[in-house]
Amino acid sequence: MSLNLIIFSFAGLGEHVPLKSIEPQYVNKILEKIDLLQTEPRHHGSVKLSGREHAYRTRVGKYRIIYEIYDAKVLVIVVNVDHRKDVYR
Repeated sequence: MSLNLIIFSFAGLGEHVPLKSIEPQYVNKILEKIDLLQTEPRHHGSVKLSGREHAYRTRVGKYRIIYEIYDAKVLVIVVNVDHRKDVYR
């Protein structure tokens, strides 16, 4: 089953906030990982974030993708994509 995927512009992937801040060699890998979230949101390597009911993270090199899964709504929302030192701020 495929889930609906929403990417917020403040996640760094929207039309108004391009992927400029992400190193070029990681851009395609990040987009591929986000594409994977539609079919396997709880894939091997995803980690549930404590203190947030629906939040998970996954790694792509030194970058992290923070996303939320809403099973009842069949929905995955990408909330943030950033360097590991900045993503949780």
